[in-house]
Formats: sequence, structure tokens, C-alpha cells
Amino acid sequence: MKLIPLPNMLRVVFLFFLPLGVIAAALPRLIEGIALERAFPDSALVMTNVGLPAASYLHLEKTLSSLPASDGETRILAAEAAVDAGRPPVSVLPAVEDGLSRAPADARGWILLASMVKDQDPQRAAKAFNLAFELAPLDHYLIVPRTALGAQLWDHLPTGERHTILSDARAIATNDNRRDDLRALLGTPAGAALVTKAFENDPEGIKKLNRDLTREALHLR
Repeated sequence: MKLIPLPNMLRVVFLFFLPLGVIAAALPRLIEGIALERAFPDSALVMTNVGLPAASYLHLEKTLSSLPASDGETRILAAEAAVDAGRPPVSVLPAVEDGLSRAPADARGWILLASMVKDQDPQRAAKAFNLAFELAPLDHYLIVPRTALGAQLWDHLPTGERHTILSDARAIATNDNRRDDLRALLGTPAGAALVTKAFENDPEGIKKLNRDLTREALHLR
């Protein structure tokens, strides 16, 4: 029997195992892609502040939790889905903190963290809020949750952030195309008080807003 020279044998072994190595390296990415596809469109809806049924939040959390923990942004989104599904924030907080340690530039994650600790540690919440503000001051989909949370952290925020929150609240309230955003803001703790404060130098403006909202609630416009 003719023996294969050692260099040739090594070449054959290398060529045999190379595809297996490529497949092994690509498999996690493939699994991740499948999971992200299963998470859509719920993942996009959560990030654009669209309310979902509790079952959808739970499905999203389960799907995203199957992804590698090293993906900080996905871990944060899974935690947000868990909170929206009704899980106690204290049970989800470690996942948010871990996600932020891996994705420290995720402004939405810092807002989520601030919302979870605001009652127990408002100073920590204010710092997280400030960081989110610095990371994404113009992010359209963060304006409503940031404004609503800012109203609750009002006493712990610097003057500059208070002015921006008031400006955002007034911009939402005076834009007829943002009525859903306004109703979402008004439905949060301190949201109505913030909108009223935004119009404190414009009594006619707040009266008009109240009339418009009443007419809309009665389907008169």
C-alpha cells in the first residue's frame, strides 16, 4: 500500500476540517439571525414606543434572551420587553446593568435603567438620565419616554435639562400630528403636570389645548 507523504496528508486533513471550522464559526451568527428575524417586528415596535399585548412582550423577551449575552443592546431590549410584560423591575435590573456594561452608548438602556431605579435611588436615576441625554439628545423615539421620565425626576435634574424637557413637552403638545405622543405623555405620572408647566406663561394656549383634547375625545373634530 502506497503511503501518502506527511505534507500531503496534513494538507488533506486541513482541507477536510476547514469547512467544518467555517460552519462552526458561522453557526452562532446564523442562530442569531434567525432569532432576530423571529423578534421582528415586535422588536422595532418596542423601540418606537408602540404598545403591544403582554404575550408579545413575553415572546420578544424569550426570543431575545436566546441570543448571546455579549450582545448588550439585545440584552437591554429583552429586559425592556420583560418590564413591559409586567415583570418586577428588581428582577430585570441585573440584565439591564449587564447590557449597559457591554453597550455603554445605548441611550435607551440608560433611560430604562433610570426608570427602574428612580423611586429607590433618584440620584442614580438622574445620572443615568443625564447620560442618556448626552448620548442621544435628538433621538426622535426617545423624546417621549425621556420627557415623561424627566417629569418624574424633575427635582433632581439641572436647569438645562429642565428647560429642554419643558420645550419638548410644549413641542409635543402643540403639534397636531403628535397627538398619540401627547396622550402617551399625559398618561404617565407627572406628565399632565409637566404639560401644564410648559404652558404656565401661555394661559390661552393651555385653554385651547384642553378644548382641542376634549373635542377630540368626543369625536367632534
